[in-house]
Amino acid sequence: ALGVPVHRLVRAADSVSVCLSKGLGAPVGSVIVGSKDFIYKAKILRKTLGGGMRQVGILCAAAYVAVRDTVGKLADDHTKAKVLADGLKKIKQFTVDLTSVETNMVFFDIADPHITPDKLCQVLEQRNVLAMPASSKSVRLVTHYQISDSDVQYTLTCIEKAVEEILSGNAKFERLTNGTTTNSYGH
Repeated sequence: ALGVPVHRLVRAADSVSVCLSKGLGAPVGSVIVGSKDFIYKAKILRKTLGGGMRQVGILCAAAYVAVRDTVGKLADDHTKAKVLADGLKKIKQFTVDLTSVETNMVFFDIADPHITPDKLCQVLEQRNVLAMPASSKSVRLVTHYQISDSDVQYTLTCIEKAVEEILSGNAKFERLTNGTTTNSYGH
């Protein structure tokens, strides 16, 4: 997102922790980097706190694939988020701070009092677009490596239709996922 190589970002740090499950799509896992002594102490602390696991090879394999196959796609995720934000900015009921879109997350505020984040997310979910209320007036959408350019356009179209349905009174409000929300979307 910053356009700065990782080694430059961390050069003044004694240790670094990298989450593999956020932007990279691994099911679980983090990597910790530091001196040999630091890693030794971290392993002891992990075991003391019950963080050790058995038979984690399958999880390691998934994390390896995430690192190998998705690190290079992060910039694409960020670009798709910017395209999504640009499209949302054109919908008059929303406000979007385009300068805040630097990663794969897009937050937008709803300016119309007839549309709530929860209502919008429920209507979108019926179209297989999953979004998450971020506050009483804002919604969060997240792109990831499995979201295509056409998915972004589909999402924008669904959001426009959802706004029309809510404002016309024709929207049905029901959760398909038993009240849970998610931070990704797709169709």
